[in-house]
Amino acid sequence: AHMKNEELGEARKPYHHIPVWWLGMIINVVGELGNLIAYGYAEATVVTPIGAVGVVFGAVIATFILGEKFQKTDLLGFLCITGGVILIVYSKGTEAVIEPTVREAIEQYFTTTQCIVYSIVVVVATSLLIGLSEKYGKKYVIFYTGLCSMIAQWTVLGCKCFMSFFRLTVEKGNNQFNQFPDGLFAFAVLLLIIVCAVWSLHYLQQAMRYHDNNKVIPTYYATFTLACIIGAAIVYREFEGASINAIALFTLGALLAGAGVAVISRGRIKKD
Repeated sequence: AHMKNEELGEARKPYHHIPVWWLGMIINVVGELGNLIAYGYAEATVVTPIGAVGVVFGAVIATFILGEKFQKTDLLGFLCITGGVILIVYSKGTEAVIEPTVREAIEQYFTTTQCIVYSIVVVVATSLLIGLSEKYGKKYVIFYTGLCSMIAQWTVLGCKCFMSFFRLTVEKGNNQFNQFPDGLFAFAVLLLIIVCAVWSLHYLQQAMRYHDNNKVIPTYYATFTLACIIGAAIVYREFEGASINAIALFTLGALLAGAGVAVISRGRIKKD
């Protein structure tokens, strides 16, 4: 949609006026619903890195459908990503998944000192990135993708506890949404998920407008994965109690997947 729109020059339309854009949006929403469900059955530090598979399919689609150049080194990148995902799942795929009630989520996770400090740091960093993206975003892909990732990580952190509330309500009959005033927190989390998802999507669209998909997708994966791992480690303490071997394998897997992303994104420059 963006490629066709840019060809119109001064007659460009807002992207939300383009039917093909809405088709892509609907497909993306369906995929994100799958992600939402996944966060209820596995740790965020496992689900998010597995999104590297999307980088592989994104690069293939961009090459064969959008006509962007496919480099031979991309195959090496795909192999690195595959190996990284296997190591990540092997190191943490059997960890127990937390299922906090609304009260437990408030007291044990979202009002802790580390969560409050982390939230302040993220707000400050997001504010700085908004200004930097306006100035440098058209030239450097990292600014829009980094800003998008900084905001989108809150959809992951929110999905993690919201799916716990949902599972407790539907699967175990412990309704978390009809408790007052605690139940209001569950709806506040849902609002946070929606707002951050829509807000981050705007900056992702900006990144895709000014840079090739084969450059945006891998860079976004790297920044988003890093933000989510750090956020989940601080807010939900997902590495607490993990063995040194498990942490080492996870780190190796993340680095291997990151190397694959770097190989795929290397040398991809937007066509004039």
